[in-house]
Amino acid sequence: MAGPSKSVITWCDGMAFSEIFVGADVRDLIGTKVGRWLIVGYAGKKRNRPHWLCKCNCGSEKAVSQASLISRSSLSCGCLRNERVSKHRSIDLSGQKFGRLVVQSVREIVNNRTKWVCECVCGNRTMVEYGNLVSGRTASCGCLFRESLAEGRNSIHKMSTSVEYSAWRNMKQRCENPRSPSFAEYGGRGVTIAEQWSSSFEQFFKDLGFRPSPKHRIERFPDVHGPFSPDNCRWGIKKRK
Repeated sequence: MAGPSKSVITWCDGMAFSEIFVGADVRDLIGTKVGRWLIVGYAGKKRNRPHWLCKCNCGSEKAVSQASLISRSSLSCGCLRNERVSKHRSIDLSGQKFGRLVVQSVREIVNNRTKWVCECVCGNRTMVEYGNLVSGRTASCGCLFRESLAEGRNSIHKMSTSVEYSAWRNMKQRCENPRSPSFAEYGGRGVTIAEQWSSSFEQFFKDLGFRPSPKHRIERFPDVHGPFSPDNCRWGIKKRK
């Protein structure tokens, strides 16, 4: 039997890289490089998903799922992220203005992410991640978005990146799309969506409003087995069992 391929394949294109895995011999993938990972062997299947033994540039080794390698959601053992976090921590944004936000001198590390306390021109204070500030994704405490809604300039398309729109879309997928992984637990069991919500995100948003916090989700209440409708839904926090 021939030995493993000695050539090193460097990732260059998402589609091309995914094609490397399709029908490839295990030996052909040894030497493939993804970010800081170098595939050194096949690690078998975990939960019916193929994994590869990878070695990071820093020397660490870990079994990484094939899906994570193809999507590039895993590029290192964690050292790359730590280096980025360390870099962000060393940058002082105090006093700088981003949109309506002025960065204050206090900064906090939450879940290993650098967040800055910012004061909005409206007087509210909010914590914003470094990346969201410098990229312009967050430009106010939320008042700018609320003002645009009040003036009637916002449409469903301009809310397509909001958590409220995502909640509405996911609700429709679970109840109305047989191909959804969650359909069997919702639509497949007869859970329906009120017509005015199914056909209109604006009506859904008008009835439920903004999600109060990241911990909130759509909760069917008082009938947990009932439909998704204005009189049976609210923003609620899932209770721990």
